[in-house]
Amino acid sequence: MIRTPCAWARTSSRRATQNVHAYPREPNRVTGNTTTFNLVAQRASPAHVVRRYNVTKAPTGHKAPATATTIPGPSWLWLEPVIEPFRAYGRVQQRKPYLTQLVSSLVIYFVGDLVAQSIAAPEEKDVTEEEEERGWVQQWSEDRDWARTGRALIIGGISSIPSYKWFLWLSLNFNYSSKILSLTTKVVVNQILFTPIFNSYFFGMQTLLAGASFDDCVERIKHTVPTSCINSCKIWPAVTAFSFTYIPIQYRSIFGGVIAIGWQTYLNLLNQRVAAQEHLEHPARQELVNETTTATKHKNMDVRKENGGPKQNILLDDELLNIHRHTSAFLEIPDFIMASAAQQHVDKESYSSRQHRSELKKMADLPSELEKELDDLDTQFWIPGEKLKEIVKRFREELDEGLAKHEQNIAMHQTWVHRLPSGNEKGTFLTLDLGGTNLRVCEITLRGHEKEGAEKTELNQEQYKLPEELKKGDADGLFDFIAQELEDFVRSKGLDKKYSKDKPMPLGFTFSYPATQARIDHAVLKTWTKGFDISGVEGQDVARQLREKIEKRSLPIEIICVINDTVGAMIASAYNDSKTIIGAIFGTGCNAAYMASLSDIRKIKPSDRDTIESQYGKNSKMAINCEYGAFDNAHRVLPWTKYDQQIDADSPRPGEQAFEKLSAGLYMGEIYRLIMLDLAERGLVFKNQDVNKLRASYSIDTGFLSQVEDDESPTFSKSRHLFKNTLNLEPSDIEIELSRHITELVAVRGARLCACGVAAICTKESIAEGHVAADGSVANKHPKFKKRWARALGEILDWSEAEKKEGEGPIKITSAEDGSGIGCAIIAAMELERRGRAQNIV
Repeated sequence: MIRTPCAWARTSSRRATQNVHAYPREPNRVTGNTTTFNLVAQRASPAHVVRRYNVTKAPTGHKAPATATTIPGPSWLWLEPVIEPFRAYGRVQQRKPYLTQLVSSLVIYFVGDLVAQSIAAPEEKDVTEEEEERGWVQQWSEDRDWARTGRALIIGGISSIPSYKWFLWLSLNFNYSSKILSLTTKVVVNQILFTPIFNSYFFGMQTLLAGASFDDCVERIKHTVPTSCINSCKIWPAVTAFSFTYIPIQYRSIFGGVIAIGWQTYLNLLNQRVAAQEHLEHPARQELVNETTTATKHKNMDVRKENGGPKQNILLDDELLNIHRHTSAFLEIPDFIMASAAQQHVDKESYSSRQHRSELKKMADLPSELEKELDDLDTQFWIPGEKLKEIVKRFREELDEGLAKHEQNIAMHQTWVHRLPSGNEKGTFLTLDLGGTNLRVCEITLRGHEKEGAEKTELNQEQYKLPEELKKGDADGLFDFIAQELEDFVRSKGLDKKYSKDKPMPLGFTFSYPATQARIDHAVLKTWTKGFDISGVEGQDVARQLREKIEKRSLPIEIICVINDTVGAMIASAYNDSKTIIGAIFGTGCNAAYMASLSDIRKIKPSDRDTIESQYGKNSKMAINCEYGAFDNAHRVLPWTKYDQQIDADSPRPGEQAFEKLSAGLYMGEIYRLIMLDLAERGLVFKNQDVNKLRASYSIDTGFLSQVEDDESPTFSKSRHLFKNTLNLEPSDIEIELSRHITELVAVRGARLCACGVAAICTKESIAEGHVAADGSVANKHPKFKKRWARALGEILDWSEAEKKEGEGPIKITSAEDGSGIGCAIIAAMELERRGRAQNIV
């Protein structure tokens, strides 16, 4: 007989005897035997222990025990203080199971959220006297995001009873004679059914309770549930198996709760990570991210509020991170949460994946091999914000080189246009526009301040397509063609009756190719671009060549100016918009023009400088035609792909116009064609189809790309029509979906590069606000170009997230007025005015 001399042991023995079977003891559903946990409970009050109270002497025939040097009775009775709370929990669970589950869940979620916030603790800072007076408890409380904790409690409270019911049902089912089969079935069923449903509920509710839309909720689930389900397989199968094998049903909740605290910590960290990613990739969701990440801080990552408010720094203590290093690797907790703040620089755009950056609505599932190809292409074509800044830095250097010396990569041509228009220029003018595809002849009337808006100008025009053979011909063929079409226009409009050789009609010639000008009515072609290779023009004065053909036909026309379309776009826009700061062309080619201080143009002749300053003063300016399509011909910073290299090698001028070949509309379709041809030749697309038309160079233009990218029709009807008519191909849904993503990659790279030239000019000239008047087929016809351009410019110039939206930044892209037509006429009017003023000075 064993005595229990301790009062607490005697009392506990009675309780154990009374209550060990109070909660219907669940037989092990795997083995059919009492669980180990119940055995321990039984041993705490063994059946053979006889209670003797107020014993004064030993039973007959027994000696009284000697004074004990250890406490009598089994040593495991010392576990009674630990075991008793579990028994109490079991008794409450028996009487009020739902209330117990609810309270347990609230505690688990409360502790899990606070632990997650503590891991992502606020940055240590100098403590002010006021903060010291408040005390660490109040300071700790203020550093917590209690709204987020409240959301966690709501989520845990709602899910507590359904979760309890699920595990109760699971324990009573799938009980086979084979314990391995039973356990395996329970684990598999739990992972397949419960885990994805619960995780979707958790992340979805986090998003909805933070005030996001249903679409944002779906997006969050897509980004978090797969990762969390995969990682749950590393923990919960073992926990579930152990629970069903060794833990009685009444104690499974508390056992799972201990594990769940760690799991809830991980889920909260994962939710924070994805919320931050969505902030980087989808600025419109900034408000949601600010709520989700208020208490999360990490050095070197700035989360800006849309209202331009104070930045929030996110950090983790290095010592804490070292403790959790293995845990983070096991659960794949993101590096930007678990890495040392001192070692981790977060580039907002680089850390977003292709899938997250894409603006396309998913229309078809791609096989893994094509997903891999897309990921590889994304690596080649995506240009992160830091790389854009590196490009801009080199861009500025080449702009300065072009202003200092002749014969540089970026020519920085002088245009002899010394001011922006007043808006009151008047007169009737003839203009010629020699573009990359067409010749346009216009009769333009300027009405100045007499009219406003569109009524300030009157345009009458004809357009003539340039024969392909002309682009590879000679100078005579080119200028004969121009003069002939000019004559036809003049005679058809009766202008030959209104003007004479004594009173000729003023003409402005828009010649949009790299040319140097010693005066405004003179232009020497440096090199052909846009696919032209006409002999006898390079190194010659194109104004003189045209003038000779005009005189040969005795046309009553006088050439007043030769301009570049980029300068024309700036002047035409400034005629109606005084905020215009830069003219830009994003079309067949790419270029920009701006007003530079005469003091910065170091290559100008001293005599020319004196003449200009005598007319316009010491602080005079001159419009500079950058011709920056030749930027980085040395390939120092631009990210070239094998497709870009092939385009350069096959071009009429290999090694020239490097920047243009990566960003201009003439080449974007060709880049896409080369990518698709590469995939076709490797047997990945267009299998068993004739791809001969796909082999034809420059058979695809920018319009093809924009239409394919934007095709979200259920059957891809627009894309199928384009492929059939252009390439004689009949693509599958998967091939069209792949094409949409490739066109997006090419177009996004082009838009981001186009922002670099403007950013270089703005930083060089300290331009903080204004309008960039953009013209060209890409700027005007690609529906997403301006949005992508604006975001890239904001990344380079460090704008807030709100300012990076199209039309919201201090520097806005606007649609240029007709630069090659109206702009040319305005410059001609300004030049006639200048000539009159010059005669008065003399």
